[in-house]
Order: sequence, then C-alpha cells, then structure tokens
Amino acid sequence: MKKKTLFALSVLAVSLISAMNLHAQGTIVFANSSTTYVVTNNPAGGYGRAVGSTYHVALYWGPLGSTESDLVQIGSAIPGFVVNGRFTGGNYTTPIDTAPGDYAMFEVRGWTGSYSTFEDALALTHGKR
Repeated sequence: MKKKTLFALSVLAVSLISAMNLHAQGTIVFANSSTTYVVTNNPAGGYGRAVGSTYHVALYWGPLGSTESDLVQIGSAIPGFVVNGRFTGGNYTTPIDTAPGDYAMFEVRGWTGSYSTFEDALALTHGKR
C-alpha cells in the first residue's frame, strides 16, 4: 500500500485566503500562525499538527477568476516546519498579472516527500509520471 503523501491544508488555506486582500502587485508574508497550524489527514501518521522535515508547503497564485488548475506556484516551496505545524517562508511578490486595483486568488498546497512541487508529488504518488 502506498504511503499517503498529501495532507490537508483547508483550514490553513481558508485562513490565509481570507486574510489576503491585495490590490495590484503586492507583497505577501508567507507564514502561518498558532491559529492556522498545518494539520495532517494521514491516519497512519495520526491526525493533528504536521511533524517532521519531510513536509513542504507552497503558495499558489492566479488573477481574480482563476480556477484551481490555473493557479501557479510563486516563490519556493518551504521544506519542514519551524515548530510542528508552523512555517515561515518569507516575503513573496505577486506577479504583475494582478491588475491594478483588482484582487487575486491564492491557495496554500502541502505535500510530503522529496518532491519539489505539489504537482510532482501528486503525479508521482498516483503513478501519472
């Protein structure tokens, strides 16, 4: 049985998305807080805060109206956590495709393993590559 390598970030993503009201190209502090821990949904590893250095998170962006499949990763993926379930990724700048005065779409994606992107983790875990 394949080890489950993806984990849920829905609470984190909703928290971050609701906090991001950016106008035009802007700077995002990519980090979470003690109220938005990254949690795992892997029953074998237990539910709760993600632990260990094999976890990664990345910020995905798209112009307003983008679908989930349209979103692209901005900045580098963040490996591991400073504290169980907490990450600090630094400052990212949104691409210039964010129209002046417009909003943008954001999503946080997470995975385990040595994959460099969420797409690689998803494809290789499900045998699509």
